[in-house]
Amino acid sequence: MPGNSPMPSDWHHSPSDGFHGRISTDGPFEPKMDWYHLYIGLFCPFAQRVNLAMDMKRIKEHANIGVSIVRPYSLNKGNGKTGLTFNITKSDSDSQNNYPGATKDNNFGSTTLRDVYLKADHVFEGRASVPMLWDRKLEIIVNNESADFLFCPSDCKKSTCIRMTCRKTLTQSRHGSIATLT
Repeated sequence: MPGNSPMPSDWHHSPSDGFHGRISTDGPFEPKMDWYHLYIGLFCPFAQRVNLAMDMKRIKEHANIGVSIVRPYSLNKGNGKTGLTFNITKSDSDSQNNYPGATKDNNFGSTTLRDVYLKADHVFEGRASVPMLWDRKLEIIVNNESADFLFCPSDCKKSTCIRMTCRKTLTQSRHGSIATLT
């Protein structure tokens, strides 16, 4: 269990289970600037849906959420659990080690997404999949289930979630307004 905050009972049950946290003011995953990092794959429609929604609502920009993009295939290290990988070098001309549109892991510098999952749960046995949201302060995965991957609960107008964190920044931005996040 990260930090001193108790995790919700449905957050993560076992090494083969996914992560089911939500950002809220009344839980361990608080809506804070510079707090989160998103892992996506451009090949994955579920990750793209999250990426598109965050871009349209300008959440990445105003909450300063970092993003790392995995490649659509894995490197074979022979253990069968390598999974999705990141670009290895910074050089765009290194096509053997890089995939167009993918990035290095901008959060940890990991080679594989599984390495990031193992930082959250050192005995994790499930699929290291995208989209996945990482909490930089608690050093744990918030959520990796696309079906319930939510940045704001449906009652967001009653609660303070990421859009409330962004309110001050948005109202100060030259073209932004609260309406852009509804």
